[in-house]
Amino acid sequence: MSVLVDAGVRVVSLANNHLMDYGPDGVADTIATLDGVGIAHFGAGANLAEARRPAIVEVGGLRIAFLGYLILGEKHPEPAVVWATETTAGVAGHPSDWTVVERMVREDVATAKAQADLVIPFFHWGREGSKGPDAYQLALAKAAVEAGAAAVLGSHPHVLHGMERIGRAPVFYSLGNFVFGGNWNPRDKDSVLVKARFDRSGYLGGELFPLRTDRAPERPIQPYPLTGADAEAVMQRLRTASSTLSTPLPELAPPKPVPPVSAASPPGS
Repeated sequence: MSVLVDAGVRVVSLANNHLMDYGPDGVADTIATLDGVGIAHFGAGANLAEARRPAIVEVGGLRIAFLGYLILGEKHPEPAVVWATETTAGVAGHPSDWTVVERMVREDVATAKAQADLVIPFFHWGREGSKGPDAYQLALAKAAVEAGAAAVLGSHPHVLHGMERIGRAPVFYSLGNFVFGGNWNPRDKDSVLVKARFDRSGYLGGELFPLRTDRAPERPIQPYPLTGADAEAVMQRLRTASSTLSTPLPELAPPKPVPPVSAASPPGS
């Protein structure tokens, strides 16, 4: 936990498919540990009402509410016990019915907007290793923005997916891995960090920082930034992945070439 504190992490999502690996006691211990070091959390709790409760953090004078949900589609190996009920611990969301999650999202975003300047839902969704979002992910992102979300975040596939804007809101379907110890030497090491800017009106723009997740076996689980051709290759991969989306994120556009500077004529010529 000290690693998160030292890194300046202020808020985390608990809505993932491993939170119940150690049962309700593990959920309670995780929440108590985060509370003990002052890291806000969302997406899970002792019951569904707690799991749907937003975490609100203040950044630059803005109150930002985060919501978390787990939805993996029809084909997944997770037992139903992972998801919270009215009386049992777990994560917010639903094993397979995205319309149930849509109703939660619309209700929860509306409630959170009354408490915060911006609302950002974070979905743990999709299929591991997939090349892009499934139809239900596109539908959930659209529903979240319609409800008033300022941005939509996604994870679980462990690989990069495309990025788009719905209205003003950016949608990041999957940013790949960052510091991930589940596989010390994954075949797909491409990833990206996002630095996003907001004001009370919503998303203002952002920057994308391509990276690789490790240099295994010498330096496993140690991400490092990319430059030059390596960075451009990741950006091109994102452009290709985003090309099928309705409105790809403008920040993915290739940089405009700098026009050559003409040599100045000598005086008196």
